[in-house]
Amino acid sequence: MHKKAQIGFGFFCWILFGILLFNVLTKSLFIRSIDTSGFALTAPVSKVKTTILTELTFMGDPVTVGIITIGLMLLLWRRGRATDSVWYGMLQFIGYCLVILIKYSVTRFRPSFRLINVSGYSFPSGHTMAATMMYGMLMYYVLSSKLNKYLQVGIPFQQLFLLLRS
Repeated sequence: MHKKAQIGFGFFCWILFGILLFNVLTKSLFIRSIDTSGFALTAPVSKVKTTILTELTFMGDPVTVGIITIGLMLLLWRRGRATDSVWYGMLQFIGYCLVILIKYSVTRFRPSFRLINVSGYSFPSGHTMAATMMYGMLMYYVLSSKLNKYLQVGIPFQQLFLLLRS
């Protein structure tokens, strides 16, 4: 991805987040409908649903994200991409700091009905933010390395697309 496209995509994501933040702060009908839809996913409560949702939450757990972040940083460093390694580590750290800053500024309480007992404020979700950054970066590195590898060899775009889909 070119630098301008990266900046444009980042700017677009911040605008979307700003819109979401505004709706949370104003307790808009849009946010209430999202909350209602989320509650509907868990009703009726069952052991299977609780297990599935708990496992999905685990994918954004700070320990899980921390271990994968350190692993990816070491892998990038070992492959001679020290700048990418440091950049990725700083992205996770700054992202986490932003989540904490916004979370304690917004102070949106968690819903009274929840599958598991957790404390703290609910917006923005630290698990979701960490997982989005981590899996987004993993996807970016995998796709960029595959694309570079196959574009250098000269594989036609259609074959590359089929290869990426598999």
